[in-house]
Amino acid sequence: MMISLIKKVLHHSIRIEHWKIIFFGILFIFISSFVIHWIEPEEFKSPYIGFWFVMTTVSQVGLGDYIPETVAGRLFTTVIYLFGISFFAVMIAKWIDFIQKYEELKEDNTMVYQGKNHVVMITWSEKAKLSIMEILNEKKTTDIVVIDKLEEAPIDDDNVYYVKGDPSKVEILDKANVLEAKSSFCLR
Repeated sequence: MMISLIKKVLHHSIRIEHWKIIFFGILFIFISSFVIHWIEPEEFKSPYIGFWFVMTTVSQVGLGDYIPETVAGRLFTTVIYLFGISFFAVMIAKWIDFIQKYEELKEDNTMVYQGKNHVVMITWSEKAKLSIMEILNEKKTTDIVVIDKLEEAPIDDDNVYYVKGDPSKVEILDKANVLEAKSSFCLR
């Protein structure tokens, strides 16, 4: 019962937009800093000290330099701790989901390249392969987009992207973001 509830919550939270999770996480931490200061002003003499305590509790570090002494403070600390576990679980799930979707798009060759100042290589050939290797050896940070009709990416490198399709079609050139490229060429 409890495990299925946790799975449901995580499944729904993955669908929440990143900015909403980050915004509400920061808001929770900020408000909690003031609440813990308000609940126990003797132990947490300022909201900054409350912030320190909330951050070490949420991140599950728990340094122990500040410890709530009242029942209300301890109950609120439990809420903070549970939020920390949930928040980090959701963030990790979102990162895994993001990486998985990125890999799926890359494997399906449906990804749209959105970078700038890249090199576009139209059609795949042995000369193209040698040129790509030379570019990557010269500047390891240069992104290269290959456009061809092959079933899968001809080269596996973090800086090489593949767009499957007919390079004479405008939508394929748009997927390769040709207008923002620093150069494009075709080697046969």
